Amino acid sequence: MFSFDKVPTFEDHDRIAAMKENNLPIKFPVLPIYNVSEELPGYVDLLRRVSIMTFEGIVDELDETYTKPWDMVIDLSGTMEVEAELNENLKFRSQEIIQSNAGDEFLVDKFEYFSDDEWWDRTVMSIAAEVPDGVRYIQVVIHYPREFRELCTNELNYYFSEAIINPYKR
Repeated sequence: MFSFDKVPTFEDHDRIAAMKENNLPIKFPVLPIYNVSEELPGYVDLLRRVSIMTFEGIVDELDETYTKPWDMVIDLSGTMEVEAELNENLKFRSQEIIQSNAGDEFLVDKFEYFSDDEWWDRTVMSIAAEVPDGVRYIQVVIHYPREFRELCTNELNYYFSEAIINPYKR
């Protein structure tokens, strides 16, 4: 469906897109068919209806049930799995831990869900780390029609391996 002569890199992004990406919590070297949106915040490929939404939050201090930030990531992931068990339109598919080339470990949960008479894939990528203000939690939520699963899975694996976490901005 799409043909490009090389894998995308951050250097391929125009100056305006790069400036917007630097305001996101995490950035990916997306294909040129994506638009960068600070309002989303994240990336949108209108042709395939793919959205990559990036969120972040700061927890002043961890709940006493957590000994490290990763425990919070696991707990929040478990909440999403329970939601999938209770919602007949949402199905849990898989979970894995991946490591980016920068050395960051992400928990990646994959779901499928039924909405507006169509099956969709949802990938949720999460990470948490200590920062001077507390614990920074970053979550990336990706949606795309299930018909693009094979194409998007390979593409997203590349993005995850090349992901760069931007410094926290107060």
